[in-house]
Amino acid sequence: MWEDDPDLQRQLDSEPIRPWTPVRREDLYRNFQKDTRFPFAIFTLADDRLIGQCVLYRQDVRNRFGRIGIVIGAPRNRGRGYGTDALRILVNYGFKELNLHRLEIEVFAFNKEAIRTYEKVGFKCEVTKRQALYRDGVYNDVLVMGILRQELA
Repeated sequence: MWEDDPDLQRQLDSEPIRPWTPVRREDLYRNFQKDTRFPFAIFTLADDRLIGQCVLYRQDVRNRFGRIGIVIGAPRNRGRGYGTDALRILVNYGFKELNLHRLEIEVFAFNKEAIRTYEKVGFKCEVTKRQALYRDGVYNDVLVMGILRQELA
């Protein structure tokens, strides 16, 4: 098997070269199947500060569907375009690198800034989960927003 080729191992892996046991080979293929999470950190370009994180989950390989999560940490960094830029990059990554067809994100209906950001990138509200979130003594709606590959601007 190709995994046993030491020259190839040197090119693909930083681990020490060693023979592949049947158990190790099975673990490798099992992990390939679980390789569905793509997390990224968000840094400012000007001063290289960590300000947030985003993640893409490849949910359904057959239907080429993924979910996205994003957060900009400190309030002083919100509303400055960082989230919009990071989301555009993540959406492009999902469509162009992972060859996904559809992406979605959930957002609480009261998070108007996030909704505007998602709409700027091209997400559309597809589903309203009525009163699905209990927060501060009130039930709130949760929105599912989606974007298709052909809608990418």
